[in-house]
Amino acid sequence: GLPIGRAAQALGTTQRGQVVATGVVGRLDAIGAQRAELRRAGRDARTRGLEATLPEWEIPVARGGVSLWVGIGEPVSTPLVMNARARGLLLSAGSRFAVDGGHDRRLRLPFTAAPHTLERAVGILRAAWDDVRGTSAAASLDDLAAVV
Repeated sequence: GLPIGRAAQALGTTQRGQVVATGVVGRLDAIGAQRAELRRAGRDARTRGLEATLPEWEIPVARGGVSLWVGIGEPVSTPLVMNARARGLLLSAGSRFAVDGGHDRRLRLPFTAAPHTLERAVGILRAAWDDVRGTSAAASLDDLAAVV
């Protein structure tokens, strides 16, 4: 076990850590306001992009949080996420948020990245959606099933 002296020492943070924490605690209101503004900008960029690019999807109005719970209409959330992943966009399918594997008609779309990144992601989603639904000349759903 640890010697008694070491255990007593391990109960507190370093002096440097305490100085850093004191500086952060004193700025929590400003940090919170800055983070809230960044999330608002991300939410607005994500929502605008989705409404313009994927108008057939059900885009909720988010008044807080860090993501949108989007209705995509068809039970293809999992293949859509796999197709988007092959294009470099990492998302979680709706089925990951259900005990029984349901919610495959839903997609969780975070809006915590910079607005320009979220706008690019919407373009990737459009291409992936077209592929999965078979409305593009690129990959078909059968091609994607072979990957999964």
